Parts: sequence; C-alpha cells; structure tokens
Amino acid sequence: MKIEEVEIPDETFNEVRNLLIEKARVHGMFYYSELSKLITTDRIPHHSPKMSQILGAISTYEALNDRPLLSVIVISICGNDIAPSHGFKPIADRFRKYTNFDDLVTKEMKSAHAFWMDDGNYNDNRDVA
Repeated sequence: MKIEEVEIPDETFNEVRNLLIEKARVHGMFYYSELSKLITTDRIPHHSPKMSQILGAISTYEALNDRPLLSVIVISICGNDIAPSHGFKPIADRFRKYTNFDDLVTKEMKSAHAFWMDDGNYNDNRDVA
C-alpha cells in the first residue's frame, strides 16, 4: 500500500488495519507497545518512525474513504494524559476542521468505535479496496 510517499508492504498495512478494526469493534484501544507486539508481518518497535508511518497511512486511507481516523484508538500515556501520540495531530490537521484538539480526539474515538461496531459498516468496509 502506498499512501503519498510512504511505501508500506500490503500485508503489514492490512494486518495493522485489521488489528485496529477488530479493537474498535469491541470499543477498545491499543497502547503503542501492545500493538507492536501483535504485528507478525514485520518487526515494528512501538517507538519507531515506521509505526507512525503505518498509523498515518491507515488514517489517511480511512479519511480518503470518508471514515473516522482509525489510528485515534492507538494511545500513549504522557503524565496524566492518555491520547494518541504527536503523530496523530498532522493527520487530524490535514483531514479535520476543529478548534479544540482534545474534543476532536474524543469525537474521532467515538466515531471510530461506532463506525466499526456497526455490522453493516464492518462488512462493507473491512477489506482494503
């Protein structure tokens, strides 16, 4: 899968996207470290630029197909804050209009969960076109 200038093997893109979809379906979230351990098609440390590239490519793909920014469900803990990492903001800036970033994160998280929990959306959109 090539989204803009980032080349990501299709099997890795599909695997990570499917992991996110399945987690969203059960109203869940991933920590970056947890997601990294589940990926079998490639070795991707949770703190690596490659992880950011894959998650950015997935949310770009979702936005271009008029769906919620799926990578919003991948979170990190920074002090008392639990939120997507700093790599999520450029994607949100590109595809969403907002005045308060925290409100946008909450809205996107609710939207991602609701969208993928819906069986019709799941059946119609889980496979990469």
